[in-house]
Amino acid sequence: MKILHVIISKGFAGSELYVVNLINFQSKNNDVYLIKNLNKEAHRYEKLLTANVKIFNINGFFKKFKINKLIGDIDPAIVHTHLGNASKIITKKNFKLIATLHMNYEMKHYLNHDGLIISNNVQEKKALESFRGKIKRSLLWPCNSSKDINKSLDMRSKLGIPKNAYIFGSIGRFHRQKGFDFILKSFLRINNPNIYLILIGNGHDEFEKYKRENIIMLGHQDNVADYFKFFDCYISASRWETFGISLIEAMNFQLPILTTIHEGNSEWIYNYPVDIFEIDNMNDFINKIKLIYKSKPKKKNYDLSRFDYNYLCNEITKFYNHI
Repeated sequence: MKILHVIISKGFAGSELYVVNLINFQSKNNDVYLIKNLNKEAHRYEKLLTANVKIFNINGFFKKFKINKLIGDIDPAIVHTHLGNASKIITKKNFKLIATLHMNYEMKHYLNHDGLIISNNVQEKKALESFRGKIKRSLLWPCNSSKDINKSLDMRSKLGIPKNAYIFGSIGRFHRQKGFDFILKSFLRINNPNIYLILIGNGHDEFEKYKRENIIMLGHQDNVADYFKFFDCYISASRWETFGISLIEAMNFQLPILTTIHEGNSEWIYNYPVDIFEIDNMNDFINKIKLIYKSKPKKKNYDLSRFDYNYLCNEITKFYNHI
């Protein structure tokens, strides 16, 4: 099958990594193409994608014209769009048009689509109000694993963290959605030099005022497996999410987890032994942090069979064929 993915976002985070992983799976048995935005993060695709994927970079004005011209030249059976900016500019012709909803459903972005891939009940309920094509429920998969760890790297020494310190960590964008502002303000109230906080993601510069000896903020890291390895507990303070892939990543590294409940994880998170706190409830959060530090829970084995990468990617290919 000839498959073309289109994503013209400006950064590189969870949605973009999803695209990379899906393309790498599909490229084993299909002819796969990618149209992407040319920006400072664009090189990450080339670094992560398999060599047989054909990549086209788009920049400047007239993106809609350029993208639709490329689609005509490639002549794919499937065009798979990601995020609203890409989805709304495709002119439908003699191919099937599919979208993965990485955000909430907006009818204006998917008027021409034949199929939607969604991950939660809120998305599905909204899409069913107006979408006339077919809808596929699909979970996400962990994108990093223990095989990616640099075993020779001593992260505590690299970051100057004492051996007896307990490390809470979180990975994502420094955006209100992820609740990093809430985490930082909460940790300023925790007066314990042995409790460390590591936050990793783009956009951290404006939060420098929160930095302390035991509060470390880092920008985008190419190999987050090295950080999952040395966290003692993972925090997810998201105010809203379409899924919550970082939780699956943390489970993949057997980490104890402290998380909020939102529309993205409410359908599956209760099946796992995690600690929960109320969104934006600082007292609740701080009390849970102190309890975890006191008990120092061991790493846990989570059943992640429902998030199996090969199975889920294969189901998406079946959805293409069904469409």
